[in-house]
Amino acid sequence: MEFYESKLTDHRRRNGTELGFHLDSDQCQSLREEAVMYYHRYLSLFVLEDFAGVVRDTARNLRVLDLCGKYAEEEQDRLVLEQYRPYITMMNARAQASLLVEAGRFDDALKTVEHGMSDIRNIDIRRELETLSGKIEFAWIRQAVKKVDDLVMLVRRNIQKTIALDAVIIDLRG
Repeated sequence: MEFYESKLTDHRRRNGTELGFHLDSDQCQSLREEAVMYYHRYLSLFVLEDFAGVVRDTARNLRVLDLCGKYAEEEQDRLVLEQYRPYITMMNARAQASLLVEAGRFDDALKTVEHGMSDIRNIDIRRELETLSGKIEFAWIRQAVKKVDDLVMLVRRNIQKTIALDAVIIDLRG
């Protein structure tokens, strides 16, 4: 992976941009095979409670996913490893939290786990959410929130009116 990251850095330096940098299917396959070796190693390290090693290797595999996801020429190569992102993220968070627990930093460990959980949420639709987020402006969001707030106020007033009318009816019957 470092080889391809180095090639990307050289490409940026020569061209001033990432545009035009790609990984072909054979290069992606090589990265996947390398990631499998690191997967086996970080599983063993986790059993051995070498949490620093797990953090290092899972972070590395997440970089492989990012590299293939961004630069693979073929869509299949961009997507094939993404199915493992939640698991790798979870193992990374567990290892980081374990290190913090060992250091007696329990609050930080809890925050790390919560952060890991938030990274995993909606991971299956992350690309669609990122695309959507690029199309929505804050002004539109503010306007939508204001309209929802206005609707909530109207509903509350209607509920209050209904309660008042019910009280009048009960009073008239009584």
